[in-house]
Amino acid sequence: PKESRDGKTFDVLDNVVDEGYFAITHMPIVAGRGFQSSDNEQAARVAVVNESFANQYWPKQDAIGRTIELNDKPLTVVGVVHDSKYDKLDEVKVPFLFLPYAQNWRSEVNVLVRTTGDAELLAATIRRELHALDANLPNPTVTTLQQATAVVLLPQRVAVMVTGFLGMAGLALAGIGLYGVISFSAAQRTREIGVRVALGAGRRDVLKLVVGEGMSLVGVGMGIGLVLALIATRALTSFLFGVSPMDVFTFVAVAGILSLTALLASYLPARRAAVVDPVVALRQE
Repeated sequence: PKESRDGKTFDVLDNVVDEGYFAITHMPIVAGRGFQSSDNEQAARVAVVNESFANQYWPKQDAIGRTIELNDKPLTVVGVVHDSKYDKLDEVKVPFLFLPYAQNWRSEVNVLVRTTGDAELLAATIRRELHALDANLPNPTVTTLQQATAVVLLPQRVAVMVTGFLGMAGLALAGIGLYGVISFSAAQRTREIGVRVALGAGRRDVLKLVVGEGMSLVGVGMGIGLVLALIATRALTSFLFGVSPMDVFTFVAVAGILSLTALLASYLPARRAAVVDPVVALRQE
């Protein structure tokens, strides 16, 4: 709709809701109040704006009591609600306007129901209750919030699948590369290992020597990688859903997977080096 303030007209996103909307969606009122049952057709026309709306058009001022015009009809701002996402997860903060349903009737509405149990089990109950209100109402389409947002989250899900595949490919290549490096290093040190074995070094000592070399390389790389990952997560915040950019479990899990991969890649050439015959090793050029 078209809004005007101080004689200037601008476009703004809006939604028509009832008095229970902000509570059921857990959108806190940061100033003023939300809608009430008294905000009906006989009462003065009111509106609730989000923080971005208030900060953009009344910076460092109190938005409560301000008057705006919606399609040439004056509205009084009675509340400011916390910013949220209205269209997609990666959208920037935008000004948004909420209008009371009792003053802005629409023929099509969405009914939001919050439950602590399985939302899908409520479908039959919701249909039965709506049919009890008016048997002439068309059979409503009942869907969960997760199902409704599936389309909105499709770009993020595709990105997760692609990055997951690339991550697995990168992990495999890293493991193969580390295996090759450690194998080459162990082959180059065959005479050294033979001398150590001849002087009394046991199989465990050789394993520790070779595996330790591989894990030290991985440790340095992992340390640098974690620092870069901490920096990169700030740029990926908009693509994350249900997980914090600084999620400790994710970082620990990834570090654990990398460590196990490196350990396996180092152990195979180390085991081969541990059974080297010192006599054969010392004869090698």
